[in-house]
Amino acid sequence: MGPAVDMNALSRGTRRFVGAPVRLQTYRNLLYLLLAFPAGFVYVFVVSFGVSLGLGWRSCSSGWPSWQ
Repeated sequence: MGPAVDMNALSRGTRRFVGAPVRLQTYRNLLYLLLAFPAGFVYVFVVSFGVSLGLGWRSCSSGWPSWQ
């Protein structure tokens, strides 16, 4: 005999997959992703700009490099 297949579990999985576009949670997740991407982009820009500005300011205020 072959492996036993639980038809209820198969049917539940199919209903869950097909029903995803009509669930509110799907659209909540999409909204979160749409808001998180620009926020992450801004975060990376601000941190990289701040680090480079801070390192530049530190080197200028400490006198390194001195061209004398």
